[in-house]
Amino acid sequence: MKHTSLQLSKKLNDAGFKGESEYVYFKYVAFAGQIDDIYEVYRKGSKNSYYLETSIKSYDILNDLCVKYSKELFGGTVYKDKRTTGHYTEILHFLQAGYKEEAEEYIKANSILK
Repeated sequence: MKHTSLQLSKKLNDAGFKGESEYVYFKYVAFAGQIDDIYEVYRKGSKNSYYLETSIKSYDILNDLCVKYSKELFGGTVYKDKRTTGHYTEILHFLQAGYKEEAEEYIKANSILK
């Protein structure tokens, strides 16, 4: 399962995306009570004394963004046209090749959310 990066999650949040996810970003809290810019993805409601739960959701890139919420992100379908290649296929190829950042850039460039 490839979850969205903090940057893409924040962009979706700022654009008003209202998708549901079991996973959220937790922010690390240093021992002296200082909050560093370290985030980790955990299930909502996870108990951890070193992290504070945020409202920033983390989404499964393929199942959530490309399938479950394709209408909200890509205008109704994950396909650009009637041919067999579409957004889902492009993103899947990036992820299979280990290019998560490129997959996220593709989502940003082709999403109807701006």
